[in-house]
Amino acid sequence: MNFRSCLVKTALALLIPFGVLAEEPESLPCAPDCRGADLAGAVLTNLNLNRVNLVDADFTDATLNGVSLVGADLTGATLFCTTLIDTDLTAATLIRANLQKIDLSGKDGRPPVLIRADLTGADLSHANLNGADLRSADLSYTTMESAYLGSAILTGAVMVDIRGCDDSLRLPDCYLD
Repeated sequence: MNFRSCLVKTALALLIPFGVLAEEPESLPCAPDCRGADLAGAVLTNLNLNRVNLVDADFTDATLNGVSLVGADLTGATLFCTTLIDTDLTAATLIRANLQKIDLSGKDGRPPVLIRADLTGADLSHANLNGADLRSADLSYTTMESAYLGSAILTGAVMVDIRGCDDSLRLPDCYLD
């Protein structure tokens, strides 16, 4: 599915202004199916893509600024070299996602929110997670070769069997409990 038809379909289906979240997730309308959407190189600003099915979508070299992806399914998505600024990925599913060289630092803005995000089996090699909010996120079985986690908030995060955590994994100033 191409980028334009996916976004039009999403906007028509959600009909929720950006930044307004329903009290109960059940009250949100059904989100469209944008599996395999080609969003490579896209610049997305202030979009509401909450609960959208973006399984296997390609966000290579994309910039997401102010995008809300709360509860979105990004299983197997490619976010290689993607920049996320002021992006909300709370409770998003990123299982087996390719997040290599992703910039989650929020440079020139706030770092993205990944509270309760499921990153099981994701590849975060060479990722910049400086300041990222990963509270209660599941990072089990992720690959973090040369990942930078300076000032990342990891309170309550599950970090079972992390791969690539030799001397290259840097955790300065991380908030751990």
